[in-house]
Amino acid sequence: MVAALTLLVAPGLHAKSFPVNHPVFPVDLEKVDVSKLRAATQRVMEFTPAQIDELLVARTTFHNIDCPNCTGGTLSDPNRWKWSIDDPDHIKCKFCGMVFPNDQYPLDKVTQITDSTGQVHQYRYWEGEDGYKHYLQMAIDYFKQSYMEGMVDRLSWLYAATAEEKYARQIALILNRLADVYPHYNPHGISDWSTFKPVIYEIQPPPLPEDGLWPVPESGSGHRRFPPLGKAIYPYCSSRRGGGGDNWHYGEMAYRQAYAYDRIANSPELDKLSEELGEDVRAKLEDYFRQTANYSRTFPIILGNMTPKLCRNFAVIGRIIGEPEFVHDAFRRIWRMLEVNFYPDGMWREGTPSYHNQTVNGLVAYTRGVLKGYSDPEGYVNPLDGLHLENTDPDKDLPFLAEAQAAVGKLKLPTGHYAAIHDSWAQTSLGRSVGRPKDTPLKSHLLWGYGHAILGLGAGELATQAHLHFSGWYGHGHEDNLSLLLYSHGKELLPDLGYTHTDLRTFTMNSLAHNVAVVDGKRQQARGGNVPADGYLVAYAVLGDLLRYAEAGAEGAYPGVTQVYRRAIALVGLPQGGSYVLDIFRITGGSKHDWVIHGSADEDQTLSVSIPSGSFSGSLMPPEIEFPPGWPAESLPKTIDGYNAMYGLFDDLCIGPGDETFSATFSYPQEDSPKLQTTILGQPETVVYIGTLPSVRRAAESNEKAWDFRMPALLLRREGEKLESIFAAVHLPYQGAPPLQRITRLELEDGPAGTIGLICEGNGFTDYHLCGPDPEGEMKAAGIPLSATARYAFVRTNNDQVTQMALVDGTEVRFGDQEIALPPAASGEILAVRRQEAGDAEDALVVDAELQSRLGLPDERIIVSFGNGMTYGLAISEIRREGENSVIVLTHRPGFKLAEDGEGAVMTYFPHKKSPGRPQFQLQNIAVSTTAPL
Repeated sequence: MVAALTLLVAPGLHAKSFPVNHPVFPVDLEKVDVSKLRAATQRVMEFTPAQIDELLVARTTFHNIDCPNCTGGTLSDPNRWKWSIDDPDHIKCKFCGMVFPNDQYPLDKVTQITDSTGQVHQYRYWEGEDGYKHYLQMAIDYFKQSYMEGMVDRLSWLYAATAEEKYARQIALILNRLADVYPHYNPHGISDWSTFKPVIYEIQPPPLPEDGLWPVPESGSGHRRFPPLGKAIYPYCSSRRGGGGDNWHYGEMAYRQAYAYDRIANSPELDKLSEELGEDVRAKLEDYFRQTANYSRTFPIILGNMTPKLCRNFAVIGRIIGEPEFVHDAFRRIWRMLEVNFYPDGMWREGTPSYHNQTVNGLVAYTRGVLKGYSDPEGYVNPLDGLHLENTDPDKDLPFLAEAQAAVGKLKLPTGHYAAIHDSWAQTSLGRSVGRPKDTPLKSHLLWGYGHAILGLGAGELATQAHLHFSGWYGHGHEDNLSLLLYSHGKELLPDLGYTHTDLRTFTMNSLAHNVAVVDGKRQQARGGNVPADGYLVAYAVLGDLLRYAEAGAEGAYPGVTQVYRRAIALVGLPQGGSYVLDIFRITGGSKHDWVIHGSADEDQTLSVSIPSGSFSGSLMPPEIEFPPGWPAESLPKTIDGYNAMYGLFDDLCIGPGDETFSATFSYPQEDSPKLQTTILGQPETVVYIGTLPSVRRAAESNEKAWDFRMPALLLRREGEKLESIFAAVHLPYQGAPPLQRITRLELEDGPAGTIGLICEGNGFTDYHLCGPDPEGEMKAAGIPLSATARYAFVRTNNDQVTQMALVDGTEVRFGDQEIALPPAASGEILAVRRQEAGDAEDALVVDAELQSRLGLPDERIIVSFGNGMTYGLAISEIRREGENSVIVLTHRPGFKLAEDGEGAVMTYFPHKKSPGRPQFQLQNIAVSTTAPL
């Protein structure tokens, strides 16, 4: 990483562009299929200048216009329309098949707009009942423009491969026309992300400074996505050229045409055309590319997932027209992006694998592709960053990129596909098939900065993976703190729905769409507030080949309501293969607790329960609230009359008692398919609802099908004043006969409030679980010789003989004459932080405890607690004494530093939060012993 650079751009950098040796970006001729390209471009090579002018109209075009005849697809669906050069004046909806324009939907209304040259344009449209303006002719014009731009790209490859000047001539004519029509394009975009209504703006381009460079506004100054504009010149979701799914400025720069110009820049055809037209065509084209870049520079710097494309476009245009500031602009954004918007473990701030890969892979591809080897003109020093770039090497200069690529790989399911966390696409949502799990043994991972634990055991069909999510929401997030995802036997058994652009997007983001607990019927607070909405790690342990444990809390999800909101999961291997998951969810506070899990989102399933149940009419909305069967936009409504609207999506409901322990079994129709049996310990005054919710994924992003598919859902509800609940469950994936025959409550003789015990009995073995609220609580079972002082203790017996014992965060677990006994784990203050990034020799924490020198245990973590309630679980490499203090050496960066006065901490990576007080540390006692073969 490099030092932070200022992002303010002042006018007056330099007065002219520098000479360029073309082509800047030579074509890889091995990738050129000349015969194929000749065939593909034969039609466009026959176009006369008049036909080129007819296809490239001198008025605004519009990319995403909805079909007036159907609701297929989604708003802003880029693939809604079919268009062909064989019938260039019509488009066809791929969902309903209707061809436009037609007499059924006449374009009988007009919007009149004046462009920047003073010319008045009339844009005809059909107005829908909701006021949506279907500018269908503008969409047709867009496809013509897009076709011609695509042909320019293909022709430029042909020219590079053949050096035949006829191709350069046609490219020059098309590029010249694109430059001619650009001043007649008005900024346009969408009015909002609820209806995607198209809008055309009469906003005059501002006069440029003499150096031809628009000064980039300070980050965030006047940023508005939609009008009112504030200090920004253009709305965020707008462009002039019309590219991009939302018609936003990230698609503004004509970088592909710049590539084509680069390939023909030395051609005599440009000189001939200049002589014919009486103007310098090269200068005209370079000015056109400069204008498109300057449009994007009018926006405040927003370091988002689209930034890599923006940086590529700046760099491409800057290098081709000889404008070093555009290249430096790209570098500054990339450097700043890596410093500002990634967690210290390498995860992108939005926490979604889809957008992480879009961002990181974009940065990798674009920096290597367009910046590698770049050198500034001799003697040039950028006045903003003070740098002269020479033979740049992104792999060397930006090592954090490799870490970011590796980080997201930890979120892969056993099939090799990414878990659909936050706004991430599930494979089935995109209509793709999911393969079988790999035979590689699963590993467990902790993304300690992002906030996500992945517990893994087994391989192949018996591979089981449990995810505990405890991250905040920083763009494209969901209300899903402490959500559980379970994969086993080749299936997502407890899924996260992931991303959608259908009308049900609001639902997929809502807490009720996740395997969480909902308090007082409210959505979780996912961001903001005085209490951080981010979750925090309580414990994490990898215990031999048998057991994995993770626990996290997130009281910030319900600030001021919950005093305890915490979930612990343990993944336990079975003697004959396979695994099960212990799931303990503790809640204190509020007056209603709804614990929810969902079955498969990819296939039909049934849900059966072992308790008597009766039908329940309606949804789970209060009867006085009318719930609509659907809504027309992907972001409305979240609430109806102040109530979480997603309760209205429950259907096919039955109701039963949950006071006693019962089981719920999710089954596929095929007899040989796996099942998921979830056994839940009873609690007083618990009501069980069995029903269905929209599964969304199988609609494959078609609004017309979004409501057609359902998934089984189970909701346990408890109500009361100052409510305290412990939802204790065992999730058992199996095929054939269940490997656990009996799951019961372990009665306790002693233990602090919040202690829970379970017994899981299988064929010849019995597992005992004790789970307490903290490491100091003494827990004692009733009727059997089992006791522990720990956060979590596990004992497995075979024919009443102990074969396995484990301890997480405590000092003792005892069964009969077998025991694990440890001294109390060390804790205290962090006195200093050593960071290699700051020039220190190692990444380490200096603490005020006298610790024995030793190497770190496998995946051993030190829990660092900050004054604002957040935590980091840092991996330990080594512990050694230094005088009266000790040094805990880490295997990676600490991700924070102490404040200058030593009485606070500052996160050096995203989310860059400051916390009061000196940070504290806690070592965890982690122990496992095997006294006989399993």
